[in-house]
Amino acid sequence: MLPFRRIGWPLVGVVTAFTVAHSLTLGAAVLGVVPSAPAFPLLVEVLIAASIIYMAIENLFAPNLQWRWLITAVFGLVHGFGFSFGLANEMQFAGSHLALSLLAFNVGIELGQLVVLALAWPLLAWVMARSPQRERWAVAVVCAFVAHTAWHWFSERFESLMRADWQGC
Repeated sequence: MLPFRRIGWPLVGVVTAFTVAHSLTLGAAVLGVVPSAPAFPLLVEVLIAASIIYMAIENLFAPNLQWRWLITAVFGLVHGFGFSFGLANEMQFAGSHLALSLLAFNVGIELGQLVVLALAWPLLAWVMARSPQRERWAVAVVCAFVAHTAWHWFSERFESLMRADWQGC
């Protein structure tokens, strides 16, 4: 949300694209239409970390807002698999109401993202409205912190992925 200058349909569209995309892969995972290799969750975690690093770097150097919804949707597909690994045990309670459970979960995620956006936006707007130089610094600090944290996550997961068993793909 850093490169957007105001809350509007372009930003809400990006958030919604992420939710729709992760809903597709979450649904596929719940239905068992995903690779069953023990290493697949590690690959997904590496890709999630890489997607966060990519977004932080793009936001820092050259945000492409025209295609942000598409990039976010692609990343949402990967994140949906990540959600599925975390929710695998929880979804067993859906019983014959799987579609309703998935819908409720995804509506909750969408609303949660919009609430976080609404809460964070005033603070970011206040910091960035002070001066163009302060805005550049705020974006740089946030992106550097996010990229640094995601890089550690990526490195740890990548190391585990290299040792993983890919039998059963």
